[in-house]
Amino acid sequence: MAVRFDREAVENMLERWRERLVPEWTVRLLWHENPADEEGGKDVQARVDPSEHYLSAVIALGPRWKSGFTEGSRVRDLDPEYELEVVLVHELLHLVLHDLSHVVESLEDLLGGPVYGRVSDEYVHNEERAIDRLARALVAR
Repeated sequence: MAVRFDREAVENMLERWRERLVPEWTVRLLWHENPADEEGGKDVQARVDPSEHYLSAVIALGPRWKSGFTEGSRVRDLDPEYELEVVLVHELLHLVLHDLSHVVESLEDLLGGPVYGRVSDEYVHNEERAIDRLARALVAR
């Protein structure tokens, strides 16, 4: 049996967490066929894209959230609603840390080439790990 999420329920869940984590941001939700990771092109569950206009972003959810989950899906837990909530909180936490990401990006000219690449890769990797842990802790049931 598939678990399906309707748009209104997902938007309500997103809005509850947006108010708690980034109340100053405007966040739109999009259902997307392939919210691929921009750097690696790999399949992702969701992606957040902050706008050039400060404090505005779009969260794109992959098709599995719209079409539903069946047994054997990539969801790690047995509770797809919990997983969806973790994914939304994860993307919102990227907005919480948005300005810190710019600090690392500002080092590109100073560090140059391979050194900057290494620093940037390490930052992104560790930011993702921290955000995953925080999202799961915040949504803990």
